Amino acid sequence: MAEVTNFKIFYDAEDNELSQHKIDAKTLSRSIGSMADLISAADKNLNDGQETVQLMVTSPAEPGSLGIAYSMVELIPNAINVAQAIGLTGVAGAVFGAPALALIRQLGSKRVISITKRVGTNLSVLELDGEEIVCNDAVAKLVTDPEIRAALVNVVRAPLDGKDNPVFKIVDSEGSEILVLEGEETEEIQPLPRGTLLEKEVSVEEVNVRFVQVNFEGTKGWRMVHLDEEAAVTLNDQRFLTQVQNGQMSFTKEDLFVVDLETTKTFTARNVTKRYAINEVKRKRPAERPRE
Repeated sequence: MAEVTNFKIFYDAEDNELSQHKIDAKTLSRSIGSMADLISAADKNLNDGQETVQLMVTSPAEPGSLGIAYSMVELIPNAINVAQAIGLTGVAGAVFGAPALALIRQLGSKRVISITKRVGTNLSVLELDGEEIVCNDAVAKLVTDPEIRAALVNVVRAPLDGKDNPVFKIVDSEGSEILVLEGEETEEIQPLPRGTLLEKEVSVEEVNVRFVQVNFEGTKGWRMVHLDEEAAVTLNDQRFLTQVQNGQMSFTKEDLFVVDLETTKTFTARNVTKRYAINEVKRKRPAERPRE
């Protein structure tokens, strides 16, 4: 049987509309449409472009001062739970830690400079100006997606902007309050700030490399061949560098070295770049001589 997630969104303010359980039809349409856009964009973002859930409005708008009841029906089992990742249900903490809504409030108008994926984990590091935040991969994707952030702004703020003492509330199927934003707190849900956003993926592997250019003076200026591809590499192994400088290590371009190679992939909208660093040179493998 398909899993169903039910939640309600309530809006209130000291005015002659929401306080009397009324809302402008265009504003309501924008709110519901933005919720649909939010769920759809988050679903595709987290589940490799698949449509894994269907969002339904399950009843007419109900008082609360004005409430909208939603039902999200699972279409594909075992997909990433979009409602939990966003923060529309109260069980996000066990799986995702802080959900997207909580992290967006924490970020405010701060610009995210880069995202670094910790390979082998479900964690990413958001780099800000002078600060780093560690969060779940799914949450990192949501809070740094401009379409998702814009939809969240419309869901939360469109019916409330310009009103006195606004209140935004998320309530689960049991009637428990998941999130309550009052007054200026409703303005904490902000669009993604302008600025370059880079996504990084860092991995470390033990590999074989050949050095085709060395620099006896420092860590820069080294070049290697790995997997038949020549690239610049930073040498972070000070012990190995000292051996080279002292003449304790000699090698030819054919010699292989077993190293811990750190690869940093940086993703932009247009391309992917790689940066390499050797963290440790473990041992030397002499070049194989051809058989006579």
